[in-house]
Amino acid sequence: MLLVPGASLNLTLKVFHHHCAGYVETPVEVDKLMEMIDPSLVGLVLDMGHFMF
Repeated sequence: MLLVPGASLNLTLKVFHHHCAGYVETPVEVDKLMEMIDPSLVGLVLDMGHFMF
């Protein structure tokens, strides 16, 4: 059985997950993105391994 958070509530999760060598990679770039988006529409999945690389 696959458990999907929010599935029983009919939620759709919209998040951004940054990766190395992407358009948004560094802490400064992540901060800029978060300033530019509406946090009620898109969340951030912060991956510390990628963030510190």
